[in-house]
Amino acid sequence: MNHVASAFGISILLYLGYIAVAPAPIDTLDRICSPGFQWPKKFLASGARIFSPTAEIKINEAFDAGFGRCRAWGWGILYEDEYQSSVKGD
Repeated sequence: MNHVASAFGISILLYLGYIAVAPAPIDTLDRICSPGFQWPKKFLASGARIFSPTAEIKINEAFDAGFGRCRAWGWGILYEDEYQSSVKGD
């Protein structure tokens, strides 16, 4: 059990490092959301393509909508306050 916790902790640190070294703010948002939406979308859509092309389209639409919501959430947490203060001219 201890090795599983260590592996999980190391993977979280690697993921946070992956986010931290993003060269631009949009890349940061993409890196936050990709593991939850883009990576599973590719896997599920390729499997659905075998059985039903219309299912692939629905999967892509659902995951793209979720990815957009995730990016909006991340922007709100990371950049919204700075943006609001720069717009107000403070």
